[in-house]
Amino acid sequence: MRLPIKPNDSELTDKVLIHMRRFDKKNIAGWSSRGGVAALALLAALGAGCDGGNNNRKNDTVEPPTETPDTPDETVDTTTVPGTATLPDTLLGNYASAAQRYFAREMPQAPWWCRGSNGNPDLGEEECLDFSGKIDNAEYEARQYPTVDDIVAAGGRLVEDRPAGIGLAYTLGDTPTTFAEYNPNVYLYGGEGNGHRLVGVAWDVDTGTEPVGFAGDRENWVNDQAGHWWLMAWIIRGHQNQPDVFATSQPCLTDTDTILASTADACYQAAYPQPFQVMVSNDDGYMAPGIDALVEGLYTLPNAEISVVAPLANQSGSSDKTTPEPYVVDAVPGTTLSGRPATAITSTDPEDNAGSGSPADSVLYGLNQLHMAPDVVLSGSNEGQNIANLGSGGSGTIGAARTARRQGFPAIATSAGALTTEPDFATAVTYTLELLERWRLGLEADTLQTVLNINSPSCGEGESVNGLVYTVVAPSLDGRSYAAVDCNSTVPAADLMDDVDAFNNGYVSITDMGIDQPPNFE
Repeated sequence: MRLPIKPNDSELTDKVLIHMRRFDKKNIAGWSSRGGVAALALLAALGAGCDGGNNNRKNDTVEPPTETPDTPDETVDTTTVPGTATLPDTLLGNYASAAQRYFAREMPQAPWWCRGSNGNPDLGEEECLDFSGKIDNAEYEARQYPTVDDIVAAGGRLVEDRPAGIGLAYTLGDTPTTFAEYNPNVYLYGGEGNGHRLVGVAWDVDTGTEPVGFAGDRENWVNDQAGHWWLMAWIIRGHQNQPDVFATSQPCLTDTDTILASTADACYQAAYPQPFQVMVSNDDGYMAPGIDALVEGLYTLPNAEISVVAPLANQSGSSDKTTPEPYVVDAVPGTTLSGRPATAITSTDPEDNAGSGSPADSVLYGLNQLHMAPDVVLSGSNEGQNIANLGSGGSGTIGAARTARRQGFPAIATSAGALTTEPDFATAVTYTLELLERWRLGLEADTLQTVLNINSPSCGEGESVNGLVYTVVAPSLDGRSYAAVDCNSTVPAADLMDDVDAFNNGYVSITDMGIDQPPNFE
């Protein structure tokens, strides 16, 4: 099964895919041990995902859901297998997708991970796209082990003799004697202070001379006391290093821990000098009060660039539909209710009497016509909750987020409960910004299929929500109300089965509306 790519998507999608298909799927033996098995398992999971799944899982009110690690295939000799791509061609990686947009602009430029350091030149377009596909693969490999517990469960061992300032390093199998450019063999973690979470990747190569490495003279190989050569790559959000993707250390890391606690930390700001870029869309239209509230909240973030690209008029219930050919999607300038610049998306499709483009049209226009390369796409804040399979099936808010994710960009959907009361956008925005902060710090699920969905109930006067829970999408209402909210409920968070339970009992819920969790709606 293939993730949907609409017929009227830009040719950019095809060009990105070309750079991510540099392997022969028929030659399974040529895949790396861990990555080949993982890719096959994921492709199998994608095929099963359309059929729904079991939803008898309770909430984890402390940690967000994470991926299940794969077990390495011990039959393959990792010291001799060359670097091969293992990222399924059904997925678009973050770096290659963004790089394509950077070079498609009227004034083309290399993104930060392709820029030279120490006086070295930037990579050109072809070299940058090739490199971007390789680090997409490296990130995909690494995210199979999001915590130290995951890597240890898979047989990983701590590397004691490692360069300074890179956190905790774990490896699987023996140290290779050749550089495998697609497949890092070391995974870096932030230590106890940050929940032992993944923060970076590295290549540890047992060779007498410095490896040739990637194209372009930009690398910083380090020779350790054991005579091995190390190359760090800071490509995991939270601990990216935008001044130099190959820096020998990361300013928020020590030898055994991370000191990163907030995006306001000096070390974070040193590592992220580039503006934080956010695209905002919705399905209620660019002049809706919900998107206005969210945009105003985002404008409080330091060193951030906010771009609003949204439908001209209300498009609720449009899911992820796009304007079919030969009808044309275009844009007109506008402003939000508070006067922030916005791009309003129009359509000549006669079925849309309002002349408006859809939420999916809006995201695709921003990415493929305006050549935006946002760090994240936010969809909302929607007027009305998007919970259960009802929200998944028809919501334009979810459709916009999923469209962004399919194009290779992280996405979060956000909604404020309505139907029985006025939507409380202020509370929804507060919790959305808190979620965004955690996501920026690398504390939220962020796979190539994750679409985080946050729903905030709107309580009555004098009431407030009962807290935040991480849960799963309800496959059905099962006799429950889609609209009822009891913010005075005393039901413990641990007894909530899904997002409908959470909403009915006055809790803000975070679910995955992608296809990583059951019931895996597609």
